[in-house]
Amino acid sequence: GLQIIDVSNPQNPALLGSYDTLGRALSVTVSNNIAYVADYHKGLQIIDVTNPQNPALVGSYYYTPGAAFIVTVSNNIAYVADYWAGLQIIDVSNPQNPALLGSYDTPEREVSVFVSNNIAYVVYGWEGLQIIDVTNPQNPFLFGSYDTPGYAHFVTVYYNIAYVADDWAGLQIIDVSNPQNPALLGSYDTPGYAYSVFVSNNIAYVGDWEAGLQIIDVSNPQNPAFWGSYDTPGTALSVNVSHNIAYVADENSGLQIIDVSNPQNPVLLNTILPRPTSYINNCIISNNLLIISDTNWNELFFYDISNPAS
Repeated sequence: GLQIIDVSNPQNPALLGSYDTLGRALSVTVSNNIAYVADYHKGLQIIDVTNPQNPALVGSYYYTPGAAFIVTVSNNIAYVADYWAGLQIIDVSNPQNPALLGSYDTPEREVSVFVSNNIAYVVYGWEGLQIIDVTNPQNPFLFGSYDTPGYAHFVTVYYNIAYVADDWAGLQIIDVSNPQNPALLGSYDTPGYAYSVFVSNNIAYVGDWEAGLQIIDVSNPQNPAFWGSYDTPGTALSVNVSHNIAYVADENSGLQIIDVSNPQNPVLLNTILPRPTSYINNCIISNNLLIISDTNWNELFFYDISNPAS
């Protein structure tokens, strides 16, 4: 489900509201005060979070053919990484009645998707990075691909560079300015297993499994350099950064809130563990709203981060 928490004072987070979804709430994204939840076997759930103290179900697309793993939304279209069923492209312009536009059958289990300028960047584990043209969502087609050396878990794109969290192969940095011919720029061998990555201001923040949060300078992508790290107590699965504060989904150790204003010396501010048996696997920030997903209790948690430095 969904939980809404006020973290305007990151040292004293407070729950704002919650929503109990029917499935496992593996991923969430927010657009225009609507939360889109990849709810595993229960498909796509669409929740109005205009009033975070009282989130309300708006609509759903229950019957994705696979298991909804990751979701992103661009221009009123939801792109769902549907695990073994590939990429599902769903029209959410009317959130009360989402409708399938098209799909793309990927060669492996799809585990992450990022969309920009009508191009979907998807990663498929053993198959690495696939680049798909979704200009016509009813007829998506493959643009190009890059087979990473590890197991690709997550991708984000920043200024025509794709950053792939590639498990034991660390962080892979790929030039996608020509999507038909992606090319490796550089890589960084993290000490753990790179599971997710967030990039801002030429800094890559890597959720590195049992090695916690790794902070890497990527201002020269051909020669990325270690800057700092914070060894979280659990398993760092997801990371988001806002106003120099990193929010790390740390599995059964909850959400770790870390000050990274000095990337060479990150400092823990607080930890959120909604329940003793919570399993926090994903977090996202949108319009000063932090959302974390608890896959053990099937809940989403909402926090206000409008003043993270207070």
